[in-house]
Amino acid sequence: MKTKFSYILICILISACSPKSMQYTNVVEFDYAHDTLRFDELFSIEKSIHLEAKDGSLVTTITKMEIYDNKFFVLDANQNKLLVFNDDGTFNCHIGNQGNGSGEYYQINDFSINKENKQIAILSYPSYVFVYDIDGNFAYKKELAECALWHIKWLGGTYLCTTDQRSYLEGQDDCHPYYFYDTEFNLICKTGESLSESVAIPSFISNPIQCDSIRIVYFDCFKPAIDIISQGHPESIDNSYFLKISDIPEYSETFYDMNKLTDVSNLKFFIEAYCNYEQVIGSISMGGNVFAYKIDLPNLRGTLYPISFPYPSLLCTEERMLYTAISVDDSISTKYYTHGIPLTTRFTKDNNFIILKLCPKNP
Repeated sequence: MKTKFSYILICILISACSPKSMQYTNVVEFDYAHDTLRFDELFSIEKSIHLEAKDGSLVTTITKMEIYDNKFFVLDANQNKLLVFNDDGTFNCHIGNQGNGSGEYYQINDFSINKENKQIAILSYPSYVFVYDIDGNFAYKKELAECALWHIKWLGGTYLCTTDQRSYLEGQDDCHPYYFYDTEFNLICKTGESLSESVAIPSFISNPIQCDSIRIVYFDCFKPAIDIISQGHPESIDNSYFLKISDIPEYSETFYDMNKLTDVSNLKFFIEAYCNYEQVIGSISMGGNVFAYKIDLPNLRGTLYPISFPYPSLLCTEERMLYTAISVDDSISTKYYTHGIPLTTRFTKDNNFIILKLCPKNP
């Protein structure tokens, strides 16, 4: 958690943007709740998995995770490593390596697993994809676009890639936020409106692309907004929801003024998000404080809740369950996480991260 917020602040302090105002039909208005919520009022801990600590398996941070074939595929962006752990937490292998040789990538932006072809696609800066089989054997490398891509998601028949904010906001005639590819990474279509100016900050949201059998949901923390795209018609956006909070200025106000960027109390941005059909939950930073929120999309209403704990990173979802990860230091120092976890291991500084399986509750 500390690593993520430090990274966010560093990125913000070296960046600035001035996106033009967007017009939205659907505007979500927010109310404030008075009662402060505890961790166990928002989540129940269903299971904890202690990742094995040995040479080659130590994790410094977890920025992305996918689950496949009873294994955890864990992205450590600090080390530019994709690590695989078995469902009991024992270390399995690495996927690829950083370097200049065949099958080696420069930097991992994101990854996704094609569960039909049993392939792993690693998205590397600026817009290269490295494809491996499920055991980590290199298959091929391909350049996808002239602009930089930041996120990738396998949708079950197609891949969706999204541009990083620098590319998305360049205002080029052919620059779009969403790029759809087939299973061989041939471009199918591009969609979405490009903004006018540049920002050098990636999305803060751990899992910005989410999907079910009929739709794709993308969380854009910079507008901030939620875009809904049909699985069957990716060439256009079905619905967009702008998230409006009366005392949060638009990003054009917040990020353009460098004086405001040096004052943490002026930083306001959405951090985490999870969409469960018509309801969205997550967290938002406002004036240096983090609030939980719940959104009812059909009624265009949201509620902000003060919380007494650092909101967890929502790394991935599976069958309506959420997965997060915490370091041993956090697990020892934060009682709201360890409450209810069967502590079968005596923690030391040499222990690895812990994966928590969470069930969301209605506040």
